[in-house]
Amino acid sequence: MNNNENRIYSTSSAENEHNNENSDSSNVNIEEVSVKKPIVGIYFAIFYRSNRLAISTYSSKNQIIRYGSCSENEDFVLLKQIIYEIKPTVVLINSKASQVLIDLLIELNNMGEFSKLKFCLNCDFDYLNGKVKLMNLKIANLPKNKEKRNYILSSIIDFSDKELIQSLGGLIVFLLHCKIDELIIEENSTLKMDEELYIVRKIKPLKLENYLALDFLTLKALQVFTTNELSFKFINSYYFSNSTSSYNYKSINELSLFSFFSDKCLTIIGKNQLKIWMIRPIIDPQELNERLNIIDFFKNNEMLLTEFDKSLRGIRDFSSICIKIRTNQGIVYQDWLSLVRSCNSFIAFITKWDNLIDVNKFENLKLFQKLDSIELEPINKLLNLIEKTINFDLSQKEEMIKIHRNVNNELEELHQLYGNIPHILNKIAKEQLNEIDEKTGITELCIVYLPQIGYLASMSCQSLGIKIDSDLFDYSIFQKIDNFDFQFASNDNVYFRTKKTIELDNNLGDVYENIRDLELQIVNELVQVLREYEILFGRYKKYISKIDCLMAIAKISIENNFCKPTISNQNIIKIRKGKNILQQIYLKEKNFIPNNTRINLKNSMIQIITGPNMSGKSTYLRQVGVIVYLSHIGFFVPAESCKIGLCDRIFTRVLTEESSLNNQSSFLLDLEQVAKMIKFSTKNSLLLIDEFGKGTNSEQGCSLLAAVITHFQEKGGDCPKILISTHFYEIFQYKLINSQLTSFFKMDIVTQFEENQILPKEIIFLYNLKKGLNLKSYGTFIAKLAGFPKEILERTNQIMYNLKNNMVFEPVLFKGNEIQQKKNVQLVDKFLNFDFKNDNLNDFLKILENDSNNNRNVDENEKGDENPIIQDNQKK
Repeated sequence: MNNNENRIYSTSSAENEHNNENSDSSNVNIEEVSVKKPIVGIYFAIFYRSNRLAISTYSSKNQIIRYGSCSENEDFVLLKQIIYEIKPTVVLINSKASQVLIDLLIELNNMGEFSKLKFCLNCDFDYLNGKVKLMNLKIANLPKNKEKRNYILSSIIDFSDKELIQSLGGLIVFLLHCKIDELIIEENSTLKMDEELYIVRKIKPLKLENYLALDFLTLKALQVFTTNELSFKFINSYYFSNSTSSYNYKSINELSLFSFFSDKCLTIIGKNQLKIWMIRPIIDPQELNERLNIIDFFKNNEMLLTEFDKSLRGIRDFSSICIKIRTNQGIVYQDWLSLVRSCNSFIAFITKWDNLIDVNKFENLKLFQKLDSIELEPINKLLNLIEKTINFDLSQKEEMIKIHRNVNNELEELHQLYGNIPHILNKIAKEQLNEIDEKTGITELCIVYLPQIGYLASMSCQSLGIKIDSDLFDYSIFQKIDNFDFQFASNDNVYFRTKKTIELDNNLGDVYENIRDLELQIVNELVQVLREYEILFGRYKKYISKIDCLMAIAKISIENNFCKPTISNQNIIKIRKGKNILQQIYLKEKNFIPNNTRINLKNSMIQIITGPNMSGKSTYLRQVGVIVYLSHIGFFVPAESCKIGLCDRIFTRVLTEESSLNNQSSFLLDLEQVAKMIKFSTKNSLLLIDEFGKGTNSEQGCSLLAAVITHFQEKGGDCPKILISTHFYEIFQYKLINSQLTSFFKMDIVTQFEENQILPKEIIFLYNLKKGLNLKSYGTFIAKLAGFPKEILERTNQIMYNLKNNMVFEPVLFKGNEIQQKKNVQLVDKFLNFDFKNDNLNDFLKILENDSNNNRNVDENEKGDENPIIQDNQKK
């Protein structure tokens, strides 16, 4: 045992080993997980090697291990998505993991994405050790026979996947060392004494492949989530909120695709499922088409949505309720009431489903088939058991869980006895009163029951004609009452024990406490029955959450006239009359100008968009990105029609997030985003690049952008799908790029000029994408709209005119500077007329000094006349 304890604590030595080797991360607060007090939550083990990522998770709440592996680049986009979705409590990693991965996990830990980062010994993640640990692990739903268990394990886990086995091994070693079994016993006090303890109830795969990779910056750039929504805590505060139903936002930054879509979800589990789908879009055409077909069905059968609304709205999170009941040992009647109401709503929904949906017409829709296959008999059986056991009316009245007295004979007898107690006590009280000598003057007496003490005879101080108001009170007077043994007194009553009360203790005992003990025993048995339903409830929760999501998208598609995208294996984007739905909602414009998009090898893989500021270039880039993104969730999209080829990743250089904590300039951050595109993009990727290069001087920024475009043009058939907006018109003037795989578009405008003016009098933005180039930004006109002063705009026009015509710039003379200018000219003339050979240099310097002092005094007097306070400050 001592060896084990030493071995357990050796994880801290692994941390020290890592920190000594990597001093940069040694200041990170990596806490030791206490052996005696393991943490409630999700444990998350990571193993990464040679672009292969393997993860395994363990939930202490439901004792389920999940595992998976996939290919992953060193930017770890998928890993970040998974961590964000799962929200682990403790992350486990071997001390010799790659420094890039360690730095990322330290950063995520500092950001609060998980509570603790734990470095383990490298041998904990050994392949052979992990295989042995996995084979010897007791799992509740697998046979106890080792040979049979290993056969089943081999059928569900690929033991040739070394990274996966190493991840699972590291997780299991840690769970055993941190005594997770003690936590399970503590959290599941309903376990029977003779019941075998399993730290793992089930082991199942976690699907990692076939996902569209997105980093969080891309999710924000496409306005999928706001910053606040990037937390699951937001869901709970958002639930049942109607704040977004009217779409009243102070700024467009408060609006997101998630808030727009989740507003129509009717259940909390639906909102959670929607968030998972939006964090991890998929590239599985079969799954995408099933979602699209279900949405299409409800869109064409709008009346069904209304029929299902009421019953669907009442369904809660079955799994969470079951865990809550188990954690609270079933003694909170509100948890049971919530489960009953949710089950009743679920039964109503499934009953309507069976009556209204003919699943024989939808053999290809797996979700429809699964909903149709649900048998309500087990749920009805559970409901009958709960309702026959728990007296909800009495529970609400007494504010504690109460059991129907007819549940079993023993409880019935105890309740009958308890019900007769008042009559028995009154009878004995009369008998006791008759036994008291009339000379005492006592005329009132009652029998009471006090928990932990028993039955006592009680007399009020008022009836005794006494007042106990001091510690010096003489209690010996109570000893004069024959056959009454004084126990204690309060300010209002005096208590005695008699032969009769002793008989009551022996015959009746703690009847009420016996009733409570028996009721809790019955509740405990009910909790055990409920545990058998948890897997079933988890399955039903998954079905309901998905159908709620898809119904919500159907409602939005009807209201906004969205179209069903065609999912293609071709490398193509073809959108007819696409819209930026968030922009349209925020501006509350019904006549939002739609635009077409066509990207393929036949036409072009690169679109370069030019046009003035405010003409809609960035909106168009986001619009295309959002339509492609929504297609990969299996949602209808804001367009008249569209055909989308499956992408493996969406990259954006649209949004730059600066922070005082991050010692990087905005230009460096932009460069890093584009560097990822160059390094990790494939022909199936989508790249959105908005005004790249603007963070440095125009020559370098223009050159960088031109070089990046040329890099992708040279890829030929392997070129990604790229949309670029830019104001670097030198690229086209000096022909820095060719037209290979590239098409040129502009945002259309109408301008009105006055004669001999560079600044247009008026610009009308048409927000319409047309072929061609627009090599004017009209930034001064935008500055005018922003409220720039007239003199600044006039100076801007003067500078632009001189630059255009290669003219010399005249110095700027501000008010009051004419006199100073003349004095400066005089000083310059004196210097030019000075004869260095014949004139005296010292005399000349004195003249210059005197002139300079005179000028300074004149300036100070002028300033003093204008503002005495300034003059006084200058003297000080």
